[in-house]
Amino acid sequence: MQRSVGIDVGGTFTDLVSVGDDGRVEARKLLTTVGDQSEGVLDALDALGAEPASVTRIVHGTSVAAVIGAVGNNGVGTAGIGWNVEILPVVVGTSSGASPADVTAGINYIIALKKEGVNIAAINASYISFTGPSLDEINAISNAGKAGMLYVAAAGNSSMNLDQIYPSSFIPSNMIFVAATDQNDQLASFSNYGSKTVAVGAPGVGIETLLPGGIYASLDGTSYAAPMVSLIAALLKSYDPSATVAEMKAAILNS
Repeated sequence: MQRSVGIDVGGTFTDLVSVGDDGRVEARKLLTTVGDQSEGVLDALDALGAEPASVTRIVHGTSVAAVIGAVGNNGVGTAGIGWNVEILPVVVGTSSGASPADVTAGINYIIALKKEGVNIAAINASYISFTGPSLDEINAISNAGKAGMLYVAAAGNSSMNLDQIYPSSFIPSNMIFVAATDQNDQLASFSNYGSKTVAVGAPGVGIETLLPGGIYASLDGTSYAAPMVSLIAALLKSYDPSATVAEMKAAILNS
């Protein structure tokens, strides 16, 4: 079973996300093979020095996780893209966002798991950050690539040209920024973009997904576009376990 990992406002996921006690309950109800998800959550919280109670009200991770793995064809709620995935949440921040230091710690934690033999194909980064990435964060993303993982990041929802913010040389080779597209397959009005920085787009408008407490909602955002690409990376790796990061990225960008 291939995994993809995601970093989120309240959580990160290897195959994606669910945050806090409520989120874990919902993930177990509607995602298929969750594996040792609960243990992974506690490990991640311990690694980052957070208390489980501090993230129980965060719902963003759950909604991103459901986009990837909510079980379909069962007459319940919504359906994700992959119905047989594993999810490893890694908390990197709060509802106010994630600092570069927190994100770096989360990525390094995932790299450590990968080196221990956990089968992780990609890191999904659907988190809120109000500052640019630090050098440590960029190095951590690059090191994730060296460990064999793509880093799939939501481009953001500010209608900004990221080419004016991030020099293309500043972006690690294993990183993919994902824009949101609408029902007409056009760039969503709110989505960030950039001909040199944002490599791909995926649906991010009116995405039916799950919130803690058994609530379903239609949501917009690049946060829901990125996990679709992360799931593709996991499927590619599942199809061809020998695929390199460069090969997975090329398959995604050229398809």
